[in-house]
Amino acid sequence: MAKTVADRIAALKAKREKLAHRLAKLEASEKSKARKHDTRRKIIVGGAVLVQMTRDAAFAESIHALLGVSVGRIRDRQTIADLLPDAPKER
Repeated sequence: MAKTVADRIAALKAKREKLAHRLAKLEASEKSKARKHDTRRKIIVGGAVLVQMTRDAAFAESIHALLGVSVGRIRDRQTIADLLPDAPKER
């Protein structure tokens, strides 16, 4: 029995929807991997910067100044209050 044009159209549309779903799932997976990679990079770089700040006072002052002008959100400033230029220094 030969399929009608309407049947072939319906089958192709169903296939297209299935492929669109697979594509969206794959794109979401890649986006998630990229976010995780970016977060990991930030953690590693941040850790290295924090260690270097304990070893080099001039570097620490530069980072304090950079954070003072770069971090504007109240919540973020509260989180890193000890790293801001007006924070009491431990020596």
